[in-house]
Amino acid sequence: MDLGLGGRTAFITGASRGIGAATARVLAAEGARVAVCARDGAALSALVDEIGGAAAGHRALALDLSEAGAPQQAVGWLAKEMGDVEIVVHNLGGTLGVREPLGPATEWARVFHFNLGIAIDLNSGLLPPMIERKYGRIIALSSLAGFEHQGSIPYSVAKAALTAYIRGMGRTYAPDGVVISAVVPGVIATEGNNWGELMRRDPAEAQRYLADRVPRGRFGAPEEVAQAVAFLASRHADAFAGSIVPLEGGQGRSFFGQ
Repeated sequence: MDLGLGGRTAFITGASRGIGAATARVLAAEGARVAVCARDGAALSALVDEIGGAAAGHRALALDLSEAGAPQQAVGWLAKEMGDVEIVVHNLGGTLGVREPLGPATEWARVFHFNLGIAIDLNSGLLPPMIERKYGRIIALSSLAGFEHQGSIPYSVAKAALTAYIRGMGRTYAPDGVVISAVVPGVIATEGNNWGELMRRDPAEAQRYLADRVPRGRFGAPEEVAQAVAFLASRHADAFAGSIVPLEGGQGRSFFGQ
């Protein structure tokens, strides 16, 4: 299937490894010009070289998007380096180590900003040109934690808010030709993340978890998520405005009715 991504310009956050890096590889292979952003400049440079380098139109932005003014800085950089951005993939997210349900609201706010606020600020700059052009694709990476309790409550609530944001924004801007959607991955094992470390440290415990929670019996791979993101970024995705797409191998038990 031709996704129609040739010549399109994409921006991916949290792109130095895992799902973000895998998405960059897939979009570049489909012919998109890709700008990747994360804090790890060395990893980003290596990724850009891997997918074809500056000669193919790819660029890297080493920037901590959680810092004040950083999303606006990124929008300005994109306008200068990439021109019109037609695809945005919001891949930032995490607990930031905030797990105490009775902790101060300021700690919750940090988690909300990291998982949702940065996307809001980026969209404020990148969405208006899409509306003007009557074309755009915005895809967020959400989490099953937003639908059922999994670990950190502040993180779970932030992801639930992200999902509500995507639903509302998707409906609002669908008439303008902008498709805003989200993917909900299940447990994805990558080098250095919790599930990858569990597989390395205690394979037996990892298998017990999979047997109890994941019907297909294995962790997901970043490349599987990246392929779903690529479809939502494609010309075939018009029907997915405001859609929340589960990609969790049958793991979800509450929101998805299992």
